[in-house]
Amino acid sequence: MEVFSKCSFGSEKLNHSEDSVKIGQEIAERCARNPLAIRVVGSFLFGQDESKWQSFLDIGLANFREIHDDITPIQLLSYHHLESPIKCCFSYCALFPKDFEIGKEMLISLWMAQGYIVPLDKGQSIEDADVKKNEDGEINSCKIHDLMHEITQKVTQGEISAKTVSIDDLDKKVRHLSFDRSSFANYSFNNTHIRSFLNVNDNFQFVNMEQLLPVKALVASCKCLRALDLSELNIKSLPSSMGNLLHLRLVNLRILDTWGCYNLTFMPRGVGKLTYLHTLSKFIVGGAGSGSSWEQWCDGMDDLRLLNLKNDLEIHIKWPLKGTNAVKQEGSGRSVLV
Repeated sequence: MEVFSKCSFGSEKLNHSEDSVKIGQEIAERCARNPLAIRVVGSFLFGQDESKWQSFLDIGLANFREIHDDITPIQLLSYHHLESPIKCCFSYCALFPKDFEIGKEMLISLWMAQGYIVPLDKGQSIEDADVKKNEDGEINSCKIHDLMHEITQKVTQGEISAKTVSIDDLDKKVRHLSFDRSSFANYSFNNTHIRSFLNVNDNFQFVNMEQLLPVKALVASCKCLRALDLSELNIKSLPSSMGNLLHLRLVNLRILDTWGCYNLTFMPRGVGKLTYLHTLSKFIVGGAGSGSSWEQWCDGMDDLRLLNLKNDLEIHIKWPLKGTNAVKQEGSGRSVLV
């Protein structure tokens, strides 16, 4: 009952009505006192009134016998009672492999890019996650429980695909795709409705231009693309068509992750047209794509002034004859002319 109280009431030390305590005890018994099942149900019932608890006990749990080792039915039941935006946030985690640790801010940015984020009651969103905190107790990253990960795979309805092997084509239902860099060069993008294309391999890797052909095809053809992660690929250039996304009606590209791409030499012109973009990790001023005059060289700074970024941005200045000078911009991520 202590675990259930923490998850459903917020604290086991608070005073609750006798009816609430009785209903909670019955629910815990129906969950066979399985800690994970209790946490799942308790988190779901957090903030709900007593009538909702009673309804869940009488109707939601009515068709279940006592739960012992297999808690899948109770997990699915709790999932199906979630509000639609929360369902989307949860199922989106199917993109990440088991035991994958993702930064809190990046996960929030991904949810925002897809339009899933809604206000949550404090404590609801992390009850079933393995979270890593800093010295001040703030959450830095999270990792979904293996059993919860299995549920994400069951509820995606074919819209989410985590591929670690080569594929020649994608199911037309797929909207969100994560990839293994060792094989994504063989991907084919006949499916033009991709909204997420994410790298989920943490190992640094070099890729050549031939391996980037699928990315160019993706940017050119996927009109619904909202999140693109090219981090740790150490690419030298981005597809030139990325700067023309507004012209191509690709106005929903909102996340562009180029972190770890140390050989990136220039940004495609027209990035400022991506008015929906709120997360950009790195920006190159000058470089191979710039002209010889001062006006042509600093032309990319105009793109920064048009963006509405929410994150920290690292600006690399590629001087015509000398090396790179990196400037870390704190706060809102808005551009500063230097």
